[in-house]
Amino acid sequence: MGKINWSAWTDPVTVAKRAGGRRRYHAIRRLRAAVRRAEVADLLLAGRKQTDIAKALGVAPSTVSRALNGSTDINVLTRREILRVAAEMDYRPNLLAQSLHRGETHTLGVVIPDIERPFFAGVLAGIQKVA
Repeated sequence: MGKINWSAWTDPVTVAKRAGGRRRYHAIRRLRAAVRRAEVADLLLAGRKQTDIAKALGVAPSTVSRALNGSTDINVLTRREILRVAAEMDYRPNLLAQSLHRGETHTLGVVIPDIERPFFAGVLAGIQKVA
């Protein structure tokens, strides 16, 4: 008797192909979910852009942008899934890109002659409290 190829029985693709009816349907669903999880895991190691979230979920990047900006013109379930994946991927908006797009940085520059003098240190502390 020949050797049994156990990897063929544990391979999800082979199991999905050999199964019939409802078993096949559920095997294929599990396979697709595993692929999605693997794609998200790959993206966790790569960049964290809105386009990465869109690729992981199979939606348009504009949909991801609208969900992250709180727009109300997308499905609530889609928004929840996008926010879940964004949190899972530890997505953080690029503040530099946002400031370039908007044309404002919300950065305040202060030129002082000597930081070691107590007066100027107090002035800077007051500016930081207000800003």
